[in-house]
Amino acid sequence: MNSNMKKAFGLLALLMAFGLLFACKKTKQTDPGTAKIRLVNTIPSSSGQYLYQENVKLFDNPVEYGLYSSYADVVASYSVFWTRDKHTELRTAITDAILYNNYKYTFFYYKTIDDQPMLAGFVNQDKTPASGKFRVRFLNISTAFEGKSLDVVDQNNDGISKGLAFGANPVYIELAVGTPIKVAIVDQGNYTNIPTSSFVEGKNYFVWFDTYDGDKVEYHIVEEN
Repeated sequence: MNSNMKKAFGLLALLMAFGLLFACKKTKQTDPGTAKIRLVNTIPSSSGQYLYQENVKLFDNPVEYGLYSSYADVVASYSVFWTRDKHTELRTAITDAILYNNYKYTFFYYKTIDDQPMLAGFVNQDKTPASGKFRVRFLNISTAFEGKSLDVVDQNNDGISKGLAFGANPVYIELAVGTPIKVAIVDQGNYTNIPTSSFVEGKNYFVWFDTYDGDKVEYHIVEEN
């Protein structure tokens, strides 16, 4: 494991803590309230995954690779979340997290550089984009890139999110509807185009990337709203 990948994995682990604590309020809550959570399965070799909060199963149907669940209502509190394989019925990943009332969260089921399944979560910021625009954040979460960064650019190869490393902080970017977006592994130039029709005005999106062959980038779009 090289030092860059160690740093990237460490950052991803820290991002989960940061993302889930981002919504923290200074006032103490006597009633924890309700949060919403969804699961994204990013591991190509995995079976469908169920998600639990403590001993409560959150979805009736397992989430298969490349797909994501609808939002489930959960208790907004400190608790343990874990996934279970639909075939083996074994626990596959586990994390503890603090969720806060009236916030939405996106949890990713992914593999670390040590080939271990993990859960990482991010808080969704429900900010309405400006007129004629959408908001999007990008996540490089695949070990199949072997530590290589990605360049997300527009039609003129101007940077939208250049040098996107494994586990890099998925920061929201506001773009005009119709902006061409393409992505490639840094210095390889084999660009994958994301159709402009994928994004509509007033919406927020999460786009995560992986690859089947280590060369061509595959994209997956999660609508946050």
